[in-house]
Amino acid sequence: MNISPIEPKMIEFIKRPEAVEKVNKVNKKNEKAKLEEAPKQNRLEESSANNDVHQENSLMNRIKEVLNELDANTVDVNVGFKLREDFEKPVIEVVDKDSKKVIRQIPTEEFIERMNNLDDLKGLLFDDKF
Repeated sequence: MNISPIEPKMIEFIKRPEAVEKVNKVNKKNEKAKLEEAPKQNRLEESSANNDVHQENSLMNRIKEVLNELDANTVDVNVGFKLREDFEKPVIEVVDKDSKKVIRQIPTEEFIERMNNLDDLKGLLFDDKF
């Protein structure tokens, strides 16, 4: 950083009372502007903080509502795995605890039947089943 020497004209200007007054006036103006700006900035920060708290509360309330809806719509189920003799792979069943009704089965009955039919066709097309 280079600092250039002060020229003699500048020194004379700085020594004048009116120059000192101007500098003081500008400094006071800047300080006054800063003081006036500070409360505005504080109000903006407070407003922003209040907004954040309000948004956070709204979000928490919405999350609670959604969780309550999920609780109301939740069904108690059992998940079971079983092996069937006609299908060599595991079958997953989702069963309602109260009614004991199968809600979902993976793979579906239709899929199991088609796979068994394919095995029968293999026996007709080829000498051995795979």
